Amino acid sequence: ALLGGAKVLLCGVLIGRMYQLQVLDSDRYKLLAEENRINMRLLPPPRGRILDRTGLPLAVNRENYRVVLIAERTEDVMKTLDVLGGIIPMGNNERRRILREIKRRRSFVPTTVRENLNWQEVSKLAINAPDLPGISIDVGQSREYPYGTQASHVLGYVAPVSEKDLSGDPLLELPGFKIGKSGVEKIYDLKLRGKGGNSQLEVNALGRVIRELSRQEGQQGDDIGLTVDL
Repeated sequence: ALLGGAKVLLCGVLIGRMYQLQVLDSDRYKLLAEENRINMRLLPPPRGRILDRTGLPLAVNRENYRVVLIAERTEDVMKTLDVLGGIIPMGNNERRRILREIKRRRSFVPTTVRENLNWQEVSKLAINAPDLPGISIDVGQSREYPYGTQASHVLGYVAPVSEKDLSGDPLLELPGFKIGKSGVEKIYDLKLRGKGGNSQLEVNALGRVIRELSRQEGQQGDDIGLTVDL
């Protein structure tokens, strides 16, 4: 009788707990599960242009082609780098840097191998894609000054964010994001920076991206017109 009563009591406790989890707290755990499945990522916006008084662009954005390596998509990282080195030459220091970054990251996270590729290098990589498992071409943006050093003392320059530049803006924490460090680029940085977009990704329990559910591009920064005549 005692054992039977204990069993009934234990079953009652378990049933009550299951009812609480499945019925009473179902909305809460459903929300937690959705938040775990859906990952929101911030997208950097295009930086605004700087123009002279006649409308000539003094600072613009250009497409930046870069090659990235996803370790989990190749059986032998060293062999892939050897083949890649025959297409775009790589020094020993650059190779060590790539291997160091691969070890620090999860195997499905892309590692940047080389930036600012020219069109000829991109074409070679595309042609040799079957021999380069795990290698892909990514397109970003970088700042360009069409007239070189002319008016550089006025325009200034952009550079990666440092610790002292962090102000709570999530854009500043994005890898590779650059801000104005001097001149017009610095003074009007907030206007030139724009507003970030977002990408809604479906991920698994390990954080691996399965697919992109939605995408909202960021708002490009404002153009700044100067009184300076080039």
